[in-house]
Amino acid sequence: MIQKITKNKKANIPITLLVLMTLVLTVYALYSFNTHMNKVSAEIKDSRFLDYIYARENEINFYVSDMIEMAALKSSEDKSLFIDNFRKELFKYKKNESFIFEELNQVEAQINNENVEMNDKEVSINLSIKIEKKFQDKFIISYLYKKKFVKNF
Repeated sequence: MIQKITKNKKANIPITLLVLMTLVLTVYALYSFNTHMNKVSAEIKDSRFLDYIYARENEINFYVSDMIEMAALKSSEDKSLFIDNFRKELFKYKKNESFIFEELNQVEAQINNENVEMNDKEVSINLSIKIEKKFQDKFIISYLYKKKFVKNF
């Protein structure tokens, strides 16, 4: 019996290496899968909350475009008159000393001669609006929305 064990020593080394390499590869694969799975699931969970940001962006586009259109109708090519009319339109959306949604406060602060461009064919306003939402006291989504709103005459 001792002779049989000594005859198989050459076969034991490759088999042992095969088993060890298989264990190392399996442990690495499980570790790699586990760490990447956490990143993927976090990204999927976050994407569900982006609907709020996209909806708020659409609201901003609608209201600001409407205000630009109404202000442009009341003022032909006078920049200061356009700014005054835009502010009047903006204050129509203010109720009880606050706007119907908080991002309009940022619009109010940015309506000035620097951000408004006007020529004989169009008027444009450059706005940078920060949209934030806190979800369940766990995380905050913050999005900086920059857009140049243009209205042709």
